Amino acid sequence: MGLLKELRSLSGDPQSRRCIYAISGTFLGILLMFYWVYSTNSLALRALTFLTLFDFANLVSALIFRWSEKQAPSLTFTYGYSRVEVLAVFSATLLTQFISFFIIKEAVHHLLEGLDFRPDSMLPATVFGLGLHFGATFLVKNPAYEHLARSSPSNWVQDSVNDLGSSLFGYVPLLAGLFLPGKPLNPLALVTCLSSLGVAASYYLVTSYDLPGADPLIAILISFITIATLLPMTVYTSKVLLQTTPGHMISSLDKCLREAATLDGVLEFRNEHFWTLTWGVLAGTLDVRVRRDANEQTVLAEVTHRLSQHVTLLNVQVIKEETAALFNNIAHTPLMTSSRPTVTSASATHGFRPATKLNASGFRNERTL
Repeated sequence: MGLLKELRSLSGDPQSRRCIYAISGTFLGILLMFYWVYSTNSLALRALTFLTLFDFANLVSALIFRWSEKQAPSLTFTYGYSRVEVLAVFSATLLTQFISFFIIKEAVHHLLEGLDFRPDSMLPATVFGLGLHFGATFLVKNPAYEHLARSSPSNWVQDSVNDLGSSLFGYVPLLAGLFLPGKPLNPLALVTCLSSLGVAASYYLVTSYDLPGADPLIAILISFITIATLLPMTVYTSKVLLQTTPGHMISSLDKCLREAATLDGVLEFRNEHFWTLTWGVLAGTLDVRVRRDANEQTVLAEVTHRLSQHVTLLNVQVIKEETAALFNNIAHTPLMTSSRPTVTSASATHGFRPATKLNASGFRNERTL
């Protein structure tokens, strides 16, 4: 009932409704693809079919993105449910790679034992699968995979095709723009096109030259290309889930902290942590220890101003010098007292308002998804 209620609420949005229609159509298309896989017994076509299954997961993650946008932060999840989308992308890429490993195992078994191969419907299934992929990719906008295509490192498949294309078609005006140096091709579209060419090559080799072993060999090649394409995406999303600081932001954040450390009254920074909350959204927390005579509000405003240029969700806490001494005294006192240190905190947000709950010591308790 809860799922149906959420789907009804999403159906009011035109983009979410289009996504629901695309999910339904892609699911029916995948069932037809699996029927062709069963009728042809082609491993290469099976590998292409599992790529369309990844497109289905792509559409589901796009719908999850629409759902997470409508969810408000709570005391339990202070930053909302945006990381659900990251988890969905990570699961889809990892599951597709596991399936590719199983296809490799099955292909090796078929090479050793042989297989009953019926290539009659391979070409229509290949054309249908290619159209299904491009329909699922370009009819529904998915910010998650668009960000992954731009931000995740390029793989050897993209680099090889890009170099080969620039060498062969660099002088053709209509094609030169597709193979620009330093501009890798779309990884999902590239792996689907290469897989479709592989299935067509398998059909040609089997029907023209009677080489049934070409189909499992091409299935192994498609699986390796799929793993090489999705592995950088899996690594990138895993770093986001582990709340690591983005490598390209470390130097900029260090520069901001060095500039903020020169402010009047600032003694040191403690417990600084910056991580990617979701695609393109950087979150951070920071404790600033200041002198006893420092203006807390001025320091708070200056530090927040410097870091908010790069950090979308920022929580800064200012701790006075006597507060730090009080912490040390409490830590070395066998009998705990009920004194509370004075802590000034602020949250700078751009487009988000995370809910913050303070504990007895003045610090916030938060949990991120």
